[in-house]
Amino acid sequence: MENIDLRNLQVDVVKNGNFETIKINTNDGKNLGYFEYKIYSYEDDEEKYLYITNILVYPQYQNLGIGQLLYKEFGKIYNEKFSGFELKRDFINPIAEYAYRKAIGLGWIPESTLIEEKVRRSYNDADQDLVTDLRNKLPENVRGPEVWAKIN
Repeated sequence: MENIDLRNLQVDVVKNGNFETIKINTNDGKNLGYFEYKIYSYEDDEEKYLYITNILVYPQYQNLGIGQLLYKEFGKIYNEKFSGFELKRDFINPIAEYAYRKAIGLGWIPESTLIEEKVRRSYNDADQDLVTDLRNKLPENVRGPEVWAKIN
């Protein structure tokens, strides 16, 4: 595994229409991962929200804290530019949901963005022990309902 100095990484935000992508790069330009979201904010529509479309840390850079850096940077942008916008996301695995809830628990993203009734999950065949373990690592205020620990 490559030795990455997490203190010397660059953060770039790329805008493409209603999409914004946060990229974490090394100083020599190597992309380690990205966080992409779409902005839904129309003049004639009172509902304003961000839809998190994709978060990826390349496999060779996983478990180094890159995902947390992406969420931390997203939290800064959200708080500066989109405060009050609803956040939407369809979680594809329990680790993705854990990372989101952890970012809220750490205060990077406001707890008010976690609306349990609107949480969508596209995973049902997850390892039950993994889901329970991840949920139990979170602070109580962001653990969510017991149903998360009892995925069918």
